[in-house]
Amino acid sequence: MRTEYNAFSPNNDGRQDEMILIQEGSSELAWVGEIRRAGTPANERPVRTMRFTGTPPERITWDGLTDGGALAPDGEYTYQLTATDQAGNSGGPGGAAPARFVLSTADTPVMVSTDIRAFSPNNDRNRDTITIIPQLKETTGIRDWRIAIQNSAGTTVQSFTGRDTAPASQTWNGRTGGSPDTAGTTVPDGSYRAYIEVNYAAGNRSEAWSRPFIVDTVAPKATLTTPYTLFSPNGDGRKDTLPFTVRTEGDDPWTALIIDAAGGEIQSWAWTGAAPSLTWDGTDAAGNAVPDGVYRFALSSTDEAGNSTRIPLDTITVDARIPRAFFTADRTAIAPKDGPEGVALQFSVNLTPQENIDRWSLELRDDAGTVVRRFPSPEARTASPPETIPWNGYDDAGLLREGR
Repeated sequence: MRTEYNAFSPNNDGRQDEMILIQEGSSELAWVGEIRRAGTPANERPVRTMRFTGTPPERITWDGLTDGGALAPDGEYTYQLTATDQAGNSGGPGGAAPARFVLSTADTPVMVSTDIRAFSPNNDRNRDTITIIPQLKETTGIRDWRIAIQNSAGTTVQSFTGRDTAPASQTWNGRTGGSPDTAGTTVPDGSYRAYIEVNYAAGNRSEAWSRPFIVDTVAPKATLTTPYTLFSPNGDGRKDTLPFTVRTEGDDPWTALIIDAAGGEIQSWAWTGAAPSLTWDGTDAAGNAVPDGVYRFALSSTDEAGNSTRIPLDTITVDARIPRAFFTADRTAIAPKDGPEGVALQFSVNLTPQENIDRWSLELRDDAGTVVRRFPSPEARTASPPETIPWNGYDDAGLLREGR
């Protein structure tokens, strides 16, 4: 791990506004990249966390914003990449030390940033507004100020003005017009920027642009299917695992959970963007076989704008019992006298377990191995066999079959 340069200044002046991080790693189940303030305790929450699946990208960029979307304070930072493999082992690539670099905006007279990178003005009470945050080096002698919101085409969709003192923050609800609270209509989804202009009484003017932020009112999209919901992880080669076909769109973060009947988390997967191949082998996160019972699969995502999607798959049944069958006949020789509809002998069937039977069949063969009679008949298939099955000595074609 290394950096493109030793320091950067995310002040939107077009020069080293982003830190470029260069990394290498093998293909693993999950990678986590963490940016931290240098010298902070290991248990302190990272400033920014990035997640990757498979092989991590060779180059990534950090725009100086925290996970919440606010501008990180000036100072020294570190970047560390760690992986978790299929066995649950964690570590960095080759034991590499964290990359170190400096974030500094000290020479910027005026800046403007936002508290989050995306929001969804759809009145769901989750990230319905964004806060514009001016940062002025000189706060006295102000004649007037203006904050404008512009779309990607450069059109101003909302503006705020004032005199004497610039605000510490300005909230925007995603609407056009004059009043920040009631006027206008909700702007279309897309990319926007905030612009601030400060005019001083002495005739000086300072201005700055924020980094782009996103208006997004569309929830993450995904589909979830599975070929069956009952499986038996007992090593017999038949339905030992449960495959999930998950298709996710965009670059949103996703989480998939296996949950037991008590609501406990049994197994989990996490990724960003396209879903990896997901298969559950009936074990928990520690690799222990789970008890037979009913479980749930929960697929969920909350995008950066606060839009959420939840897709459940209920009543997944784990049944690892080995089926056993006992089969007897009430006699060893028969002399059919009542024609094809008569009953000459009875087969008795005893199955363990008797529930969750997907299909069954019984074949009667002669000495040459030829099948002469099949139960159940194609016209009368049932999920479970009866306790007794009568046979009258006739084959599937209705012909009497003598012999063994």
